[in-house]
Amino acid sequence: MIYEIRKICKQKLMMILLVLMFFVMLIQSITFHPIHRFTQSNSQEIYEEQLAVYRGKLTEDKKNQFHQEYMKIIDLKTKRDDLYDTIHQKSYELSDASVKEMKQNLEQVNSGLLKMEAYQTLKDEIDYVKENPKEREVIDPIGWKSVIQDDGLSYPLIICLLLINITLFTMEYENEMHSLTISTKKGKKYTFRSKCYAGLLCSFLCILIALFLHDIPYFLHYDFSDIFAPIHSVPAFAHMSLNISCIQILLIIQLMKVIGYLSFSVLIWIISICLKKFISVFSILLSTILLMNFCISLPYIYYVPFSLSFMKATGFFRGNEQIVLNKGSDGEFIVQTYVGGNKLLEIIMAIIWIFVIVYALYKVYQSFCNIHKKIKFKKKVIALFIICLLSGCSNKVSIKDTTRMNINDTFLPYRDGVLFIDQNKIKYINLKNQEIEDFIKDISPQVFEGQKEKMIVQENVVCYMNQQNSSIRQGYDVDCYDIDKHKVKTIYTSRKDYQSEMLFGLIKQYHVGLEDAPRLTGMRGIFIYHNQLYYFDEENHLMNVDINDTKNINVVLSDYSGNGILDGDNFYYISTTLDLKKYDLSERKSTIISKDFVSQVSSYNNTLYFTTLNKKGVFTYHDGKIEHIIKENVRLIAVNDFYIYTQDINGVCVIYDKTTHQQVKTVSISFDVIQGINDIVLTSETVEGVQTIFQYDGLLSHKIKLMSN
Repeated sequence: MIYEIRKICKQKLMMILLVLMFFVMLIQSITFHPIHRFTQSNSQEIYEEQLAVYRGKLTEDKKNQFHQEYMKIIDLKTKRDDLYDTIHQKSYELSDASVKEMKQNLEQVNSGLLKMEAYQTLKDEIDYVKENPKEREVIDPIGWKSVIQDDGLSYPLIICLLLINITLFTMEYENEMHSLTISTKKGKKYTFRSKCYAGLLCSFLCILIALFLHDIPYFLHYDFSDIFAPIHSVPAFAHMSLNISCIQILLIIQLMKVIGYLSFSVLIWIISICLKKFISVFSILLSTILLMNFCISLPYIYYVPFSLSFMKATGFFRGNEQIVLNKGSDGEFIVQTYVGGNKLLEIIMAIIWIFVIVYALYKVYQSFCNIHKKIKFKKKVIALFIICLLSGCSNKVSIKDTTRMNINDTFLPYRDGVLFIDQNKIKYINLKNQEIEDFIKDISPQVFEGQKEKMIVQENVVCYMNQQNSSIRQGYDVDCYDIDKHKVKTIYTSRKDYQSEMLFGLIKQYHVGLEDAPRLTGMRGIFIYHNQLYYFDEENHLMNVDINDTKNINVVLSDYSGNGILDGDNFYYISTTLDLKKYDLSERKSTIISKDFVSQVSSYNNTLYFTTLNKKGVFTYHDGKIEHIIKENVRLIAVNDFYIYTQDINGVCVIYDKTTHQQVKTVSISFDVIQGINDIVLTSETVEGVQTIFQYDGLLSHKIKLMSN
């Protein structure tokens, strides 16, 4: 055995490749990205402190204690709502001292509400344990969930096993030394055995190192202190067939992975003896692994008697897994994220594979020791390779930067007109000739007619949120329509979408979407900047994700109140303390523009317009300066090239000259939406119960009816 290992070590090129593969494993381990459950920076610390109190068996005392603590947080939300109501009721009656005092009160309440995220997460886990307290305990489930659900293959390890074991068994064949090696009785008896021992030892050491480098980041980043807690304590594994301890499940999975990689090593010996050529064995086995891994999805990989099922050992234990979307709302529904296979069939196939590999090894042993004995192959080989159709050479989406956008706009300027959403369709109005047409020309079957929201216009690309309400497709898509190519591409989805296709006579199921995102549903707005998708979740946190790499979600802002504008490199927004803030997207830095109680913010031609609750009138912000341009008691409703449109306390539209800031006209007009575009104004009005869109001149003197629903 030592002699065989020495022969391997003398292969300098192979040793360099092995070192390179281990270096790749080390880099993968160092660059590990843990899942971030929380948007607040201190939520993890708060969660850990509270978990230490309630960890373990859930008693009545623990239930009551947590309920009392949780209700204190709920009371803070009520107090904040009361403060907001007070601020609105006392509009323009607040002195600077009162504003300062209320700001402090809001900051105190918001500081207490920072605990809400951690408490809500712990509440969900405690509620889960309450359902079956005899078989569950309160633990931190994220680490166990992550490591047990990790069914990825280590391709550097597979390459190491191929290099070592193919070299071990093809070296003599390629050097034409095999006949001489087994020409003696001792050579026949010990050569094959020595090679097997050397292959097993080297493979086992490589496997241990690879598994260690793969798993150690989990233990460094997550809490695994509840090693003896039942595995059903992890919500994702509520339907797991066995309810043994977490550590037992993990050890069994690791053992099966070792068996899987070792059985693959044995398969390498068998194919090497049959083909006798390094390059042939390497290319066939590597392509087989790649093809099976990418073409046969879980759980059907476990129905194929092959090493791959052992390498992905987690599926032997996982049952059906699901997530609840829109929890607690009227639209709550359950989506199954993993389908547990037939466990009996999986076990039978695993046993068959072990039997086949042992029997095949015995047969090649006879061939190895007898150069005149050939291994008989049936010429009839059944092979079916299905290659997934590619929609393009690359899945990457290149989108030009957004220059300006008001997230709350209804009509979006585009070329000689505007875009707007009408009955789940995006329409285009040409303002020169008032012609209206459907904007999206892509009639492909994959383009779904969902409820569209929050459009973004970016030169040759229009992006929008597309809500799917059918029983098959639920949740949000973010679709981008390439105007020149007339093609729609989905760059984000919040749903788990199950589709089916035939492969090797089996049904393949797979899902697409952002995995392990802090928020799965409730997107309330989107914009795109430097190929980064920014979106607001149901708690008004501003999140971002790379369009071409949707695995990592970043929390950008946690104090966004729901009113904001993108203008160039800056995102302007009203914070939860009603400050007007600027967030620089390039520098990722937030600064305060106004500490008044800001109630509205809008943008037109690189100038911000905003109103406050403690000072009457309209303010502008341009080139770092704030100017109080209108001092009457009005609220801002629209801006165009020449005029500022406001509304007084009686609902009358008051028009001001944009340059002189002087009042030029008052108009009594009833509208649902009003928006300035260039030198005109568009409105959406309800006329005799029918929603109608009108085009007005700048002074609202003349109007043209564009369309009615």
